[in-house]
Amino acid sequence: MSAFAQQIERSQTQVSRSIGIHPVRNIGEKLARHIEHSFCLPQFWLDIDHTHQEMPVKAYFNHLNQEKYLELHQILSDILLAVKEHRIDEVTYTQLLEMARQANKTTEKNAESFDSSNTLSFTPAKD
Repeated sequence: MSAFAQQIERSQTQVSRSIGIHPVRNIGEKLARHIEHSFCLPQFWLDIDHTHQEMPVKAYFNHLNQEKYLELHQILSDILLAVKEHRIDEVTYTQLLEMARQANKTTEKNAESFDSSNTLSFTPAKD
């Protein structure tokens, strides 16, 4: 639990209240989104029942963290370097800006469709 608490930047006491052996609190929407962000998971991933998933949860975390995160990190690093070196032309800049706006709209739409009164209960997976 120590590594998990450190990964989500919360104290072990705070984490154990929600996912310990005897949890006394549900995970709220805000903490759920923070946990997803901390583990590079898609938004609202924790809202889905993954008990019948073919790939074990631990393997899924590793897959996302190793492949998607590293790929996106490399892409963003390349873009940042191109901006610093003034290699981004107006057309490319406009395309990147539109992609960022589109991603932001999708995120806002997903957040609006989520009922913020819902709370989550988390049970650690048994691998």
